[in-house]
Amino acid sequence: MTIYVPSLLYGSGFYYGGTYPYYPRYPVTDIVVGEPRRIIRAQTPDGVAPVDGDEENEVGQRYLAEAREAFRRGDYAAAARLASHAAVELPRSSDVHQFTSLTFVALANYRPAAAAAHVGLELGRPWDWATLRRHYGDPADYTPHLRALEEFAGKNAKAAYAQFLLGYHYLMLGHTEPAARRFARVVQLEPRDDLVKGLLKSLRGEAQSDSTPRIVPLRPAAPAEDEPQEKPKKTESAPRQSPPPSEHRHEHGASD
Repeated sequence: MTIYVPSLLYGSGFYYGGTYPYYPRYPVTDIVVGEPRRIIRAQTPDGVAPVDGDEENEVGQRYLAEAREAFRRGDYAAAARLASHAAVELPRSSDVHQFTSLTFVALANYRPAAAAAHVGLELGRPWDWATLRRHYGDPADYTPHLRALEEFAGKNAKAAYAQFLLGYHYLMLGHTEPAARRFARVVQLEPRDDLVKGLLKSLRGEAQSDSTPRIVPLRPAAPAEDEPQEKPKKTESAPRQSPPPSEHRHEHGASD
């Protein structure tokens, strides 16, 4: 019996998995532990847009609901396993892939997290902070996940997948200039990545027409510390502001 391992869905042989840098749109065959049947997905032919309708897949929706509940209570391993099952059942859902990526980030399993995020962005728009924070029982729990990812990306400046993943998180948090710097680094490391090229072009275009103040990375801080005038209410633990980028000794390594 073949055992389904969640990380295999986004692992070697797929995007950022080694010699072939692009992630095939859908897995072909997987066997899910606990399921008596083989789940088969045929790849979509080139040039054919995916057909909507994943919302009608009750098995996938059940996996997704259970994964979200596990994630909220901090059981990230169970959430990653269940979310990976949901991704097999719901391969056309951008939200499922982005959520699966988030579960891998919580586990510091960054290569499959990058692959899942890349698929999610191929299928739809990136999340924003309001969407991301809703997946946490306490959104403050996201900050240490971000800090760990920042540290990893700083120590692995030549790993395109790490730079992409951090840029993606900065993009979700609304930190567009730090995101653009990471994406620019990805293009240097992996010039065949057309998705990131498009993201970078979009961000640079927005920066040219945006009159808002320049975003400057701050030192590690608890969420909402960048606005000390507005302290969170005692009855509300969820920060309304996304955590700022971290400025530490590894930050400049990504642009070397």
